[in-house]
Amino acid sequence: MLSFTRKVKRQCPIVHRLALPIGLNCGNRKLSWFQWLAIGFILVLTVYSSVRIIKWLAVEGYLDQDVKDKIMVVYCMQDTQFTYAQGHFSDFTATVGALHYAETRGAVGVRIHYNNPLYVESERGDNYWAYFYDPTVVYFKNVTEPPEEVHFNRIAARYGHLGSFSVEAVGRRSRNRPYPLDPHLSRERLSGLVNAHIHPKPFLVDKVNEFKGTHWPDGAFVIGIHFRGLDKVDTYPYMSPDYRLFKFYVHQILNHYKPKQFHIFIATDEIEFLDWMSREYVGHVSFQEESTRLSKTEPGTQDAGVHKHSKFTKFFKAESAILDCLLLAQANYIIKNRSGLSDVSLWFNPHVNYTFILGPNDPVVSSENFVQPPASFD
Repeated sequence: MLSFTRKVKRQCPIVHRLALPIGLNCGNRKLSWFQWLAIGFILVLTVYSSVRIIKWLAVEGYLDQDVKDKIMVVYCMQDTQFTYAQGHFSDFTATVGALHYAETRGAVGVRIHYNNPLYVESERGDNYWAYFYDPTVVYFKNVTEPPEEVHFNRIAARYGHLGSFSVEAVGRRSRNRPYPLDPHLSRERLSGLVNAHIHPKPFLVDKVNEFKGTHWPDGAFVIGIHFRGLDKVDTYPYMSPDYRLFKFYVHQILNHYKPKQFHIFIATDEIEFLDWMSREYVGHVSFQEESTRLSKTEPGTQDAGVHKHSKFTKFFKAESAILDCLLLAQANYIIKNRSGLSDVSLWFNPHVNYTFILGPNDPVVSSENFVQPPASFD
């Protein structure tokens, strides 16, 4: 029978070499508790170091698959022990990132297959992207034969089960510097990818045009406001902005542009903000009456938000958000807080000016360089 030392040497030579200094090479003698503890520590350290090295290699792109002259097949992230299914505009941002990645690395194109459990309805098919956008396959090159496909669903890769292509669009961002602060790609580049390759379905375009024709006065200067008030507990600045900041910047915009007539379109997930703005600007406000909107006092809304709420159908959650995004993009000016929805509005319309409100201790960023708000409204 082989001694324990010889077994370790044969089956785990690396561990054997590392363990020699602590006395593993001891023939058939019984190991002390200290030696067992040291062996366990070495094994744990080896596994931990290996995982860290593999993660670093994946994050830095050393494990990326070769996509040149191939079709990239991209998937949305799922609910797992390490990740969670993302909202629609996180998926949208990931799509833009995948398009950029594919084009800059010589891929033939990208096939988008998003079976996000938050939005997929079985009767409509298992790819919810196809419910709302054309095409589902974007080509950058002409092909005569079906190209080889590369599926981004591996575990040991930076893009797949454990990572999103969104970093290719907006970069690896610190928690308190969201887009559009310090952009990774220019707004022009992002807008070019969106408007060239992501086309809302005709039924969405028709609804946007119908809403504008019904609710927006002819010739009015339209201020689009996006206030995301729910599910803020896990995202910087961990609170919603003061409502009065939005009123302050509405006045700044009106004083700057001096329109003969103005109108305010409001996209929000929070009933209280909509009610407050409607009282402040009676007769000047429009919004989607049928939309995914909840009270901030309703249990669970601060943790999950509307996109994970069971009150709304999966299709309707995505549709109403996309319509808000497209309507914001039609405005003459946008006031927004942190949200992918209004980020994407800036990409659909790369020329619209905007004001970005983040946290109570962060400066307000305006493309028109408006003044900062007062320290207190009290």
